Amino acid sequence: MEVVVKKPKKGSLEYTLEVTFAPQGIEQKIQKKLVELSKKVKIAGFRPGKVPLHVIQEKYADETKWDIVQEEVQEAYRQALIQENLTPAATGTFEKMDYDNLEKLSFTAVVETMPNIEELKLEKLKLERYIPLINDEEVDEQVKKYQNYNRKWESKIVGSPAEESDQVIIDFEGRLEDGSTFDGNSATDFPVVLGDKQMLPEFEQALYGTAEGEQKNVSFTFPKGYGEKTLSEKNATFTITVKAVNKALLPELDDPEFLKNLGVTEGGVEQLKSLARMECSLQLEQTLNSFNNKLVQDVLLDSQKFIVPTSHIEEEKKILTDEAEKQHQQSSSGKISPLSKEELVNIDKQAYNRCKISLIYQQISKQYEIKPDTKAIANHLQQLCQQYFNGDFKAFEQSPQLPQVRRELEQRNVIEQIHNTVYEHAKVKEIQKHKGELEALSKKIFS
Repeated sequence: MEVVVKKPKKGSLEYTLEVTFAPQGIEQKIQKKLVELSKKVKIAGFRPGKVPLHVIQEKYADETKWDIVQEEVQEAYRQALIQENLTPAATGTFEKMDYDNLEKLSFTAVVETMPNIEELKLEKLKLERYIPLINDEEVDEQVKKYQNYNRKWESKIVGSPAEESDQVIIDFEGRLEDGSTFDGNSATDFPVVLGDKQMLPEFEQALYGTAEGEQKNVSFTFPKGYGEKTLSEKNATFTITVKAVNKALLPELDDPEFLKNLGVTEGGVEQLKSLARMECSLQLEQTLNSFNNKLVQDVLLDSQKFIVPTSHIEEEKKILTDEAEKQHQQSSSGKISPLSKEELVNIDKQAYNRCKISLIYQQISKQYEIKPDTKAIANHLQQLCQQYFNGDFKAFEQSPQLPQVRRELEQRNVIEQIHNTVYEHAKVKEIQKHKGELEALSKKIFS
C-alpha cells in the first residue's frame, strides 16, 4: 500500500491521505457475495434460492461491486491511519475514489486528527486553593439556627401585634381576579413564622402588626416564573384570619436537653460552638469545590497549548445551542426567539473550553493511570438506592436511568481524582475566604 500524506495547514489538524493499494481476491469476494444473494433475493418468475447466477449478476453486479470496494477502501483507510500513526478525531471524508481497475484501487481521504498533547508537568503549575474562613459572627448565626430549630412557642397577650420571629396561626382563602380558586388557595390553622420567608413577601408582610382575631385582605400579583406556572403574573386576593400570635422561646445555650438534641454530650457551650463552626465549613464545601474546580480548569487551560479538533467543537456547540434555545423557549412561554450575538459568542467560548479541558483530562488520566473508584461509586449508588427506592436494590438495578447515572458518577469521580492529583503535584497557595467573599465571587463568576 502506498500512502502520500499532505500535512495540515497551520492551525489545523486536517490531513489529506492519497492511498493506492492492490486488494487481495476482490473478484472472488464479489462473486461470493453474488452467490449469497442468489440464495436470498426474491425475483418474480423464480423460486426462492433458485435464481440463476447470471440473472443476479445482471441485476446486482454494480451494486455488489460498489459494496465490496467500499469495504476494501475502509480497511485500507484504517491500515493507512495505523501506518502513519494518525488518530482520527472524526469520521474521514473520501474523495477521488478510483475503482475502474479492481487490481489497483485508489482514493483520497481527508481526516481531522487528534492533537498530540505532550506530557503535563503538573509540578510546574502554580495554583490557588480556597479554604473556608469562619468568623465568630457566622458561628453565632449558626448557633442561633440551632436554637430556632429547637424553639418552643408561647401565646402572646391577646391584642399584642405580630413581630419579627413571631409565629402567626392563620386561616386563609385566596381567589384570582376572576373569582376562581386554585390549588393551595386555602388552609386552616396554618403556621407562619415571620422572617422565615416561607410565604411570598407580600403575603408575609401583611401579617406584621396583626393581632389575634383580626381579619384582613391582601392583594398582589404572583411573580413571573412562579412555581405553579398557571399562576404566573396572575392577580389574586387573599382573605386572612389571624387565630393566634405566639412568641418564640429559645433554649439557653447550656440547656442539657438542647445540647443532647444536637448530640453534644460533653464540652458544653464550647463544643456546641465547635459543632457550629464545622457545620459552617461543611455548608461552604460545595461552593468552595466549585471555585477550586474552576481554578484548576483555568490553570490547565492556560498552561496547555494545542489545537482542539474543530469537529469536537462544532458538536459541543450544537449541544450548547440546543440547550440555550430550549431555555429561551421555556422562559418565553413556548415562543422561539433567536439567540443574541453575545450568547452565541459565549457558546463558542464554552464549547472550545469544554473540548480542550476534556482532552487535558484524558491526558492526565492516562499519565497518572486514573480510573473510576468502583468502591466510591458503589457507595454513592447505594445512597441513591436508599434515597429514591427505599433500599430496593432489585428495582434500582432495573431502572432505565441507572446506566446514565452510573456513567455520570464515574465521570465526576474521575474528574475529582484529576483535580486532587493536580493539587497534589502543583505549587499550591491556600487562600482563606469567608462566606461573604465567596457569595460575591459566585455572583461575579457563575451568574
